[in-house]
This record gives sequence, C-alpha cells and structure tokens, in this order.
Amino acid sequence: MNTQTTDAPTEAAYYPFTGHPADSPITFHTPTIDALRHIAEHMCPADRAELAATGQHDPLASLMKSVETSRESFVAEWNGEPQAALGVADLPQDHRFGVPWMLSTGNGSQHAREFMAASRSIVEAWAPMYLALANVVSREHHVARRWLRALGFAPLAEHTINGHLFEEFARFSHV
Repeated sequence: MNTQTTDAPTEAAYYPFTGHPADSPITFHTPTIDALRHIAEHMCPADRAELAATGQHDPLASLMKSVETSRESFVAEWNGEPQAALGVADLPQDHRFGVPWMLSTGNGSQHAREFMAASRSIVEAWAPMYLALANVVSREHHVARRWLRALGFAPLAEHTINGHLFEEFARFSHV
C-alpha cells in the first residue's frame, strides 16, 4: 500500500507513472495526514455533497479510509498546496476489478490540462492491473462525470444510494 498517514512533512515529489513532464506545475506525493487534512478542510462542495449522499459526513475520515484501502494512492499538489487525493482500491468482492477514486479542493482550473494529462497516465498505469475500473458518481457531480468520460470511462447503469441518484462508470481493460 502506498500510504503514509503520519504527521511527517510532505516528502519529495515522485511520479507514479511514466511520461509526466519534469517541468509540470503538478507534483505527486505519498499521502500524509497533513495533506489529507488540508484537502478535507478545503474540499469542493460537489465532493462534500457526494460523500454526504453516501452517508459519509467526515471528509477527513473518508479520505483516510480511501487511502488505507487503496492499492495505490497519491496526493497531487500545485500552487504549493495539496489539491487532490486519488487512488485505486481492489473491489472487495473481486480483486480483479479496481475502484478508482478522487477527492479534491476543486482548485484545478488553472492546471486543468496538466492534471487531465497526468490523470490519463495514471489510469493507463492502473488499467493493466484489473479487468476493469469502475465506480459510481453522483448524477449531480457534473465535473466528475465529465472528467471520467474524458478518461475513457463509459456510463453503465444508474443506482440509487440513500435516495440519491448515482451513475456507474467503467473502463474495461484490453487483456
């Protein structure tokens, strides 16, 4: 597991995938409790609402659990601050399927192009690890749904969770 949930300072940047330009304004780090706390305290309203719709009302606890259960996880930083935490966990019922996730501050518009390129590289690195990558996203979270489509995920089905409508997205590997 790729986690560090101590109060240790953010370690040096690393690139969890190939092709990330050295001069990118975005750096990737092992998650720390301080970085996760910052993201939780500044989490975008759409991510907070999505967590609440699934019954998760503590963003920090949700981030920590996501990191702890992930096969890989990272914190993305730009402008000198943690802006997003992302990772992939094995589906508990079938480890051949991965569950990618991301929670952010929503402050990505300044570096949207670079973050999308990095996201594509990360998803490409995860794809061979699984038969498919899949997760559900709130129908109200338009930014996340658009992001998933741009990463090659397709909507499969709708689900109701706690009275809220969610859409399942998946991306199948070519194995």
